[in-house]
Amino acid sequence: MVLRRAGRSSIATIKLFPSGGNVQVDLFHTNIPAEAYEEITEGWTEYFLGAIKEFLEGA
Repeated sequence: MVLRRAGRSSIATIKLFPSGGNVQVDLFHTNIPAEAYEEITEGWTEYFLGAIKEFLEGA
C-alpha cells in the first residue's frame, strides 16, 4: 500500500510466513508523517491486523 501526502510516499509492506503451526505477520510502514503517526498506528491495530487475524483463524 502506498499513501501520498505532501509529495512524499508512505509505503506499507505486510509479510506473512509460517511459524511453527501459526502464521507470523510482519508489518513495516515507512515515511509516516509525524502528525499522523498515532492515528495510523491505531488504525493498523484496530482495523487491519485484527481483520488479518480473523481471516487467518478462519482459514
